[in-house]
Amino acid sequence: MQSDHILVCEQNADHAELLAYNLNKAGYLPTVIAPDNVVKHAVKFPPQMISLGRSLEDRENAKLSKKIKKKPELADTLIVCLTTNDSCDLTSKSSGAHIDVCLILPLKPKKIIKTINNLLGNSKSASTQKQKKKTEKS
Repeated sequence: MQSDHILVCEQNADHAELLAYNLNKAGYLPTVIAPDNVVKHAVKFPPQMISLGRSLEDRENAKLSKKIKKKPELADTLIVCLTTNDSCDLTSKSSGAHIDVCLILPLKPKKIIKTINNLLGNSKSASTQKQKKKTEKS
């Protein structure tokens, strides 16, 4: 598992690219992937986290999360659902989904990144990454 690798599973290309841009800016290595290919790709290249997008309906995200968590090599992968459904219950056991966290949108990109950093136990920021690169060059 690559420690900074995040799969962005989203049907809407604009939403996917915006999230990927912000993740990259924060020091992560995002890969945008279509819902049909997310399980196959995740098995081949296990990510630290999978973001299931807001353009998918909650029941689609629930089905995808079940498929992902059925794979032994992905059982511990963090799954975050971005949704506009403010009554999202996909994290409850009764939902049958295997989603760890629902982020209710709209949220500013900084808030999404901060939440992801907290979930992954990272304290990444663009300025931290720039400082690290400058230090390595010296």
